[in-house]
Amino acid sequence: MCGMAEDELTRVAVESVCTGPDKLYVDCTFGSGGQSSQLLAQLSDKGRVVAFDVDPGSVAKGRQLEGNDRRFQIFQKHFGDLGQVVNEPIAGVLLDLGPSPLQLQDETLGNPLDLRLSIEEGAPACEWLSRTTVLELSGVLQSFDALHDPLLSDRIAAALLQRKEDQLSYTSVSSIAEILALLRPDFAEEHPNLNVQRLTRAMRVFLNKEVPQLEQVLQTAFERLDMHGRCVVVTRHAWELAVVRQFLRGHEEPDAEAARDLSSARLAELYPLLGSEGQQKDYAVRQVSRSIKPSNEDLSEEKDWMLHVLEKVPRDRSMRLASDVGQDRSNLALDASPPSPPPLLPMHVNTIGDLLSRAAALPQEDLDAEKDELSRSIAARKAHLKELGCALSQQKKDPEILGLVKRLRALYCLGEKYQEKVQERCRNRCHVSVLLEESVEETIALGPDKLYIDCTFGRGGHSKLLLSKLSCGGRLKAFDVDQDAVQVGRGIEATDSRFEIFHRPFGELGVAVTEPVAGILLDLGVSSPQLDENSRGFSVKSRKNGPLDLRMNQQVGEPAWKWLETVSAPQLAEVIRSTCYRLEEPLPERIAEAILQRQLERGPYTSTAQLVGLLDEIGESLEVEHPNLRLAHIVFCSIRVYLNREIEQLGQVLEAAFEVLEPFGRCVIICFTRWERAAVRRFLREHEEPCAALAAQFGASPERLAKLYPLLTSGHKTGDFALRQASQARPSEAELKRNQRAKSVAYVLEKVPRCQPSNWRKPNARHWAEALDHSADLRQQNAFLGNQIVACNVALTEAGRSSCWQQSLSLLAWLQLRNCRLRPTVITFNSAITALGSEALKAFSLLPEMRKLAVRPDATTCGALAAAGARSALWAETLGLIHNLRSQGSEP
Repeated sequence: MCGMAEDELTRVAVESVCTGPDKLYVDCTFGSGGQSSQLLAQLSDKGRVVAFDVDPGSVAKGRQLEGNDRRFQIFQKHFGDLGQVVNEPIAGVLLDLGPSPLQLQDETLGNPLDLRLSIEEGAPACEWLSRTTVLELSGVLQSFDALHDPLLSDRIAAALLQRKEDQLSYTSVSSIAEILALLRPDFAEEHPNLNVQRLTRAMRVFLNKEVPQLEQVLQTAFERLDMHGRCVVVTRHAWELAVVRQFLRGHEEPDAEAARDLSSARLAELYPLLGSEGQQKDYAVRQVSRSIKPSNEDLSEEKDWMLHVLEKVPRDRSMRLASDVGQDRSNLALDASPPSPPPLLPMHVNTIGDLLSRAAALPQEDLDAEKDELSRSIAARKAHLKELGCALSQQKKDPEILGLVKRLRALYCLGEKYQEKVQERCRNRCHVSVLLEESVEETIALGPDKLYIDCTFGRGGHSKLLLSKLSCGGRLKAFDVDQDAVQVGRGIEATDSRFEIFHRPFGELGVAVTEPVAGILLDLGVSSPQLDENSRGFSVKSRKNGPLDLRMNQQVGEPAWKWLETVSAPQLAEVIRSTCYRLEEPLPERIAEAILQRQLERGPYTSTAQLVGLLDEIGESLEVEHPNLRLAHIVFCSIRVYLNREIEQLGQVLEAAFEVLEPFGRCVIICFTRWERAAVRRFLREHEEPCAALAAQFGASPERLAKLYPLLTSGHKTGDFALRQASQARPSEAELKRNQRAKSVAYVLEKVPRCQPSNWRKPNARHWAEALDHSADLRQQNAFLGNQIVACNVALTEAGRSSCWQQSLSLLAWLQLRNCRLRPTVITFNSAITALGSEALKAFSLLPEMRKLAVRPDATTCGALAAAGARSALWAETLGLIHNLRSQGSEP
């Protein structure tokens, strides 16, 4: 991956697109004019540049350049209109996506809330927010990189649109920031980078129709481009990257090897260009070089760009697409007799996986002889290059030497001495538990005398530390399906009566443990001993070649190599797709076809090296668009997760943990992959309560609140308990240096009493009095604990509905007592003022109380007071009150 500073981006983009000085080029995103100016500097008098932009400031700057240079012309149009403006052949197209620096500095885009790139087209964001729906806004937030958390997106969208029902509008970006600040307790731990900029960016993309505009300009650009003309695209966000990659996948051709044995119908599915619509095109698209990203030190949310160089190339018409005679593996997957093993491959094969698969067939003497021959060939090639004047650095990059060295390393890994050395090193290496101290401390938060569960015993790192911190009365139970791990646990069990281990999956926690538990620990993924043991097949490293098994418990189920003989390409693609988020369509289908095609030709995968070798080859072909893609690791992980039912097991253990945990007990989950984090977040969303701000906002719409918080209507077995995220932990830099496998995040979920007991959530009016009586009981018991005041706010709201303003004043007075551990907020006072109804004088008297507690009135306060004054016909007092509030900075 090539690293560079942001200021070099323009130079690299211009150099990549310019293929000659006498041609026509198009700058689709003029912006501040940097790219157009540099491009003009490289052109002759015959060369020309046409630019597009809809922003008035950018167009004005372009008009100045247009007046000074006759070779330049700018149009105030969307770049999607390229086909309507330019009808002649083009040599190159430049696309630098996202807003320009001029637009980012323009305060009118966000104050008032506008977000249009062209203020002459469409409706501003503030107007769109007044008429959109929760479903549409939530979809916008999820689609354009703002948030990949469906339920949380729904909640934020609902909170934003609640202002519409309150007859309030969004006047600026700061008004969105206020709502987001109220909701921050819901997402602060899991989404620390979620901010107003990300929300407004998603709205900007939607309002300006940037996705269809980008799709249209890519299609038009390649229709207008000369053959071998280039389109350089700079993407800055994931949605832009997805559109560019999807366009590339839809316009690329397969190589002859990939197309050889597939039917025309299947090829058309994997390569849309070969379909009926694509057959009409006389060109294909290929990536010229590796995509360029900024170096790590330059990486930030504004600088996280990626530069793509796409080239228009002629179609390969010599390819035989009529390969319908090829076998259809959809039926082959059900064939009981697997193909016979293939003969040994010749010595010149250049696949590491195939070289390693010959380990059992070649004696050590033959391996040593071939290594000596390769060493002599490398030395001879270096001597020849030296005679030609090549420096040592040039010799190392020579393709022939690189191929020879690759084969030599593969053979070296097959040596008996090397294999013994690796095994000895793995046996002597201790398993290093991740986030050891942090996770154990969070797990035993309720004290040393309780029962705790280690759901992933492994080699006992967490369990041993847990036992050292427990008292004589404390107990620890552990789970593991790995036979070797259970044997280690039996040793601890024999010496410590407080410990017990179960040889069963942690998904059976609810069956094995029925008594209350104070804390539960899950360290997901594969342990180091499993990775280091060749016979398990978990590692993708060539030096750890072994049978392709991938089972946690080798006594249950079938190994991966046998499963691959029975699976179809669509099924395998779905397995890969289920845990891999980096591969766009139809890459999972293509990878699955390649895996099964190799199996059809050469027989079952008898070793991990065979599958790794194939996946490395596929990964190299994707390296251009996916730098540093560890495809073998991704596919191995997907197959392992499927065979061991890890997604299902995680869901079962989380559900069981929520049931068996004591009140305020904690469940610590250490996650290593994105699918694990997504599963934990989804479970948390389904079992958490609304924050005080959101519950008060939706007091008039309990049905909507129930949709946003499923726990309110789920009738869960845990009754009056919910989950909250107590904290989140990540490994320190020092731990990452000590242990390369420590890249993880730990979620700490705590079981807490529900602030709103279940019988409070009945929206029917006949239960309001019951709810108010219940609030009185809770006040007497001082049951409103913690920093959640949502129950009080809802009680005040219900008091207003039932015209019980006396109860609302009583509850508010109790909140102001010194021995009460809750502090009224502006929402609390607003609810109380609303509950007072026509008792305007009593409502006005609450303002001094707000000042005493340093609670500042907001627009809702002004509205509630004005309504109370109007109902009591206190016109003069109401106008005077509004004047005083305005003088204090509270704008009605």
